[in-house]
Order: sequence, then structure tokens, then C-alpha cells
Amino acid sequence: MSIKVDMTSTDVDRQLALLNYYPEILQKYFRPALGTSVKSLAEMIRPNIPRATGQALAAFKSRVTGGKGINLQGQVGWYGNNPAWYIRLVEGGVKPHKIEARKGGFLWFGGHVVRSVDHPGFSARGFMAAGYAAMQPMIEALMGQASEQVVNELAVK
Repeated sequence: MSIKVDMTSTDVDRQLALLNYYPEILQKYFRPALGTSVKSLAEMIRPNIPRATGQALAAFKSRVTGGKGINLQGQVGWYGNNPAWYIRLVEGGVKPHKIEARKGGFLWFGGHVVRSVDHPGFSARGFMAAGYAAMQPMIEALMGQASEQVVNELAVK
């Protein structure tokens, strides 16, 4: 014996079907909201990017992808072929660890040739997380408004 609880709704199912049939409605409301959110988030994060070499700042970017329909996605940060591969370490921090040369090789460290180095680690900078935390209420409000506009337009279809 079992009891089944079904969380479907004919209204929600109908609206999802309509969104697949009318992807331009999502495009109309969500793309601008997502574009504003991504741009604002990038502007919040950019001043806090570490600038030791300038490479991370130069490689920082933002975009909205996904074409039309329910596949829209906003990205802020470092993606694709990225010369600032190390920035995730700066964001999240690094525990103390040993860096060893490859078998038979050497490291150049502090003007000396060595086989290994004890890296002291460093704490997380958290500049990405802090930027998102500051912008999250605005982003959620914009997405909520876009959702309401989509629902209102679907109600008349």
C-alpha cells in the first residue's frame, strides 16, 4: 500500500507549455532583467579584484547566454580560455601545502634552485562572494519582477 502525493498543477503545466510555445515572452522580460543583474554584479565585483599583475582584472568578463526561452544564463567572472586560472585560489584561499618539483626537476624560488617549497597558504579574499551577497537582494527583486510580468502576460494567452 502507498499514498501518492502529486505536486502538479494544471495551471502551472499550462504555463510551462506556453513558455515553450512562446519563448519570446521569457526573452522579453528575463533577458533585460538578467542583463541588468549581470552588469550590476560585475560592476560591484570589479573594483575588488586583486591587481598584483592586472591579469585577473583584464580577463574578468560578464555575459548573458542561452538565446531564447528557458535556457538563459548570466555569467560573471572568468570562463572560457582564461589566463587568470589562479583567481579561484585567491577567492577561496589555500591551505598550507608542499610544492614539489616534477620528478628529476627543480623549482626556482627566492633566487635559489630547490626541489620543494613549503607554501604557507593564505586566507580567502572572498571578493566574488561579497559582491554577490551585496547584489543578491537587487538580483532577486529583478528576477521576481520579470517572473510576475511573464505570469501576467501568460494569463492573457
